[in-house]
Amino acid sequence: MLLADCHTHDFFSIKFYPKCYKKTDKKYSLITNKGDIGNVLITCLNLIPILLAEHPTGSFGFAGARTYDRASKTIEPLESNQRYNTYTYIAQRRIGTFTFEHFEYPEISGYMLINKSCSLGITEQERVIREMLGNTYNELPMP
Repeated sequence: MLLADCHTHDFFSIKFYPKCYKKTDKKYSLITNKGDIGNVLITCLNLIPILLAEHPTGSFGFAGARTYDRASKTIEPLESNQRYNTYTYIAQRRIGTFTFEHFEYPEISGYMLINKSCSLGITEQERVIREMLGNTYNELPMP
């Protein structure tokens, strides 16, 4: 399932999980072993122009969920996890710098695209959104 949570400051957090994991609290962390991560990411990125049509100053972000290994019942570290590294690689190559300024947060496996059309200015918009996300997702330590 593809979701985009709308937050204040015209910010959208993009989320994806397999529909079959909808009822589990680890829905973002489980691996499907279908080898389709590239297609999933492209689908998520294709949501951006659709949302920009209605929210031309919209900014976007995602966090790479930590992979949960069902066999060993372990979870990977938060910092620079597998999903974050893959998402970052693809985002940097598929989304240019004409519309967005890119911000990386490897310590929490987070990534933000701040719209250059924002009213506050890029640096202030990034700060305000980062603070808002820290208050919203308080289980994540914010950089």
